[in-house]
Amino acid sequence: MKTFKIDHQRGRFIFLVDYEHKDFAKSSGFSWDRDLKVWWSTSSDCVERALNIPGITVKLSDSAQAALEKAKESRELSRAAALDNPSIKIPAPDGLNYLPYQKAGIAYAMGRTSTLIADEMGLGKTVQAIGVINADQSIKSALVIVPASLKYNWRREAEKWLARDLTVGIADGKNFPDTNIVICNFEQVKKFNTEIKSRTWDALIVDEAHYLKNSKAERTKLILGDQEHAPIKAGRKIFLTGTPILNRPIELWPLVHAIDPNGLGRSWKYFAMRYCDAQQTRWGWDTSGASNLPELQQRMRESFMVRRLKADVLQELPDKRRNVFVIEPDGKVRDLLKQESEIAQAMDDAAAATAKEIARAEIEGDMETFQKGIHALKDGLKPQFDQMSKVRHALAMAKVEPVISWIRDQEPEKLVVMCHHKEVAEAIAKEFGPEAVCVTGETSIANRDAAVQKFQNTKDVKLFVGTIGAAGVGLTLTAASDIAFAEMDWTPGKVLQAEDRVHRIGQKNAVNVTYLVFDGTLESHIAKTMAHKIDVISQGLDKEGEIDLSAIPIQQGQQQRGSTAIQLLSRFSAAGNDEKIAQRKAENERIAARITSEQIQVVHSAIKSIAEADRDRALAKNDRGFSKADSEFGHELASAETLTPRQAAVAARLAYRYRAQLDADTVEKIKEVLDFGKEQPQAVEKPRGKQKAAEVEMDF
Repeated sequence: MKTFKIDHQRGRFIFLVDYEHKDFAKSSGFSWDRDLKVWWSTSSDCVERALNIPGITVKLSDSAQAALEKAKESRELSRAAALDNPSIKIPAPDGLNYLPYQKAGIAYAMGRTSTLIADEMGLGKTVQAIGVINADQSIKSALVIVPASLKYNWRREAEKWLARDLTVGIADGKNFPDTNIVICNFEQVKKFNTEIKSRTWDALIVDEAHYLKNSKAERTKLILGDQEHAPIKAGRKIFLTGTPILNRPIELWPLVHAIDPNGLGRSWKYFAMRYCDAQQTRWGWDTSGASNLPELQQRMRESFMVRRLKADVLQELPDKRRNVFVIEPDGKVRDLLKQESEIAQAMDDAAAATAKEIARAEIEGDMETFQKGIHALKDGLKPQFDQMSKVRHALAMAKVEPVISWIRDQEPEKLVVMCHHKEVAEAIAKEFGPEAVCVTGETSIANRDAAVQKFQNTKDVKLFVGTIGAAGVGLTLTAASDIAFAEMDWTPGKVLQAEDRVHRIGQKNAVNVTYLVFDGTLESHIAKTMAHKIDVISQGLDKEGEIDLSAIPIQQGQQQRGSTAIQLLSRFSAAGNDEKIAQRKAENERIAARITSEQIQVVHSAIKSIAEADRDRALAKNDRGFSKADSEFGHELASAETLTPRQAAVAARLAYRYRAQLDADTVEKIKEVLDFGKEQPQAVEKPRGKQKAAEVEMDF
């Protein structure tokens, strides 16, 4: 029996066969190198096929054996849903933890100088890239290149996830920041080419790396280099994309050549013929085809790519994950924000004036005055809400363009986008033409059903755009596992219902929910608190039903203009009908009848403690004291010599809302006063944020 040998030299497997037995090499997938006169391959598949050729014996050199084992390990790790070696520690900020598959992705990237992280949308590629910076202590400088729409969110993610003392800056139209980590968009690479190319970065991170699919595009040449342009120099390179193959494998070539120049990216012709079904025509090579894609994916996994789908890591993912994508406002939007802020301040002033009278009526058991106060609160705020309606519509229309950019950057297989205004939904859908369907209040029932069926069953229809009022209930949109809100509704119940168009029976993947908001708006404040608080309630109750606002502790640091009015309306609107009022009165009387003098002292001390931290009477945004909605009444209770049982009953509710500022023992005693049993949510004692707008109907 003939014996042959496979060696490993300069990143390639070499099949050492003579001319007479060349067919063994050819049938295994090895290629002939005319210059070196050897049969070669970078694929472990070729080696494994050679090892299984009947009638001959193939032995591996030590270097070939080691390379084969490393290739198998890389292939497995590129799909890994968890890190096999739990002893590997990857630094993370206090209170944050990487998911197991994210740890595996970071470990994969740490094992090579160039990596393509190609996880499916929503699995946290950004977090993994930052995790590499945390894990590699040699990284003191990093250049992050992203689409313009992602710059500010990248900065926020970096500031959130960095476990090291590194500064983060964003390149603007004029300045290139002198920080450890510099974030710039693709278009700025040319403008700041001198600053970028004058140094060797410790790390280069390119997000949405499929932007580099065209080897002739200027940005591709400037970043990856060509015969006329030097590439960006970096000790470690990380490329991120959720859509690595796009429409044609040839579009992978610029990345493959840059990441693996001595392996898969060694020969354009071989790559084109092997994986693009390249055909010679009278006009040159036609590389628009595709061939041997499973082999291509395996070779990428062995060499430089880590890719997991949601289905691969489903057990690690929560049913829903919510995040807020903040859009940086331009000059026009800042003018609108100023108007919004002024209106919101007027709302707060009007609301705070009424709040004290409502609270006093509740203590006195005068539920008729209590109800009148709630109606007066709503009526008194109507003029400001009418003004806010116009500003909110203008802000929504200004958001259309950045939302469209965000959608294009995601390149999802299927995506649902929910809006508040019909005009916004129509403008977004129009931009995507036949790839989108749109449902608004003006869509007939028949056309609504047709749109749903088209989205659910037609591969090329990738986008469903609807208004929350028309598409937020009753529809099944499980073809998508990603849903975005171009506008927020101020009623969490409506937002949850809209989310559940995607998150319902028939959904096989975890659902990603994204709230798209302008930075600094009242909407962004609501979105952030809503995202957090819905998650908190879901964790505590293991369900998403009616939301009890009093279950959420308040911290002053999240205070925003307009939130006082929203908070009060949220708190009292659900109590505005006769049945709820009678129930609230009975509950207060029940607490007052059984509260002990010792418990009254505990409640009073808690209120005094919160008031002591609120010396500015809610003027400043900090992490202590009452919100403006509760400040005057809270201080009145704190300054009282003692509390009556009725006062203590209402004060206990107030103190419990601010329990994040109280010690655990005091919180437990107040829960006893309120008779909170095991059915109450227990996982909500440390969250951040203000009260959200829960059961309030606001048509703007």
